[in-house]
Amino acid sequence: MNQDQVIAKIRKTLALANGKGGTEHEREAAMRQAFKLLAKYNLDMAQIEGAEEPDRAEITVEFYQSPFTRRMARAIAELFFCKYLYFKGTKRHLFIGSPANSTTAAEMAQYVVKSVIREGNRTIPIMSERTSFMYGAADMIMQRCHNMRMEAERASQQEATAGTALVLASVYQQETQKNEDYFAEKYGGQAKTTKSRNFNRMDAGGYAAGAEYGSKINLNRQVGTTAKATRLK
Repeated sequence: MNQDQVIAKIRKTLALANGKGGTEHEREAAMRQAFKLLAKYNLDMAQIEGAEEPDRAEITVEFYQSPFTRRMARAIAELFFCKYLYFKGTKRHLFIGSPANSTTAAEMAQYVVKSVIREGNRTIPIMSERTSFMYGAADMIMQRCHNMRMEAERASQQEATAGTALVLASVYQQETQKNEDYFAEKYGGQAKTTKSRNFNRMDAGGYAAGAEYGSKINLNRQVGTTAKATRLK
């Protein structure tokens, strides 16, 4: 499949999961299916000799700018083979990767962040507890993304025939390098990064509630409805 077919299939998978009556188990399964499809596509493209290089795409989406939102966005970007950047002082979040990867990552991140904030606003009336809720959810989602990637890399390693198949971990490395090369070529250097500050006045109850919500949140989204792309030909 080419990248347009991959995006279309992911849209269909996530749209079905988001349909009326879908259970949380079905939605989580759909998220994993979307990731499995994208991982296979990246593996296939990396192993086909002479395969046409997919364009890099910049997908910019706007949502909240708090440190916990950036934690979630970065974790989701890295899961889906993308480079993530945040425009300081704005609500703009940038995802760089192949069109299939960056489209999926950007819309997934936007959906997840908005879902966490909406749930926190709905259920936690006290600001300090609500902020703790957001951090708890963010940390759990980061862990889920990390676990999903590690599981996929281990499975790929086990399936690979020694010396003849490219493992998923290598594809992640290759995509990371392509994203960095694109960024350096277009923007003329490395991104300036800062370490996210931790929230020091953490409320234990709010954090635990957020972690519980983060362990259950629907990590899927119909792809292709809000993201804006600028592609390098």
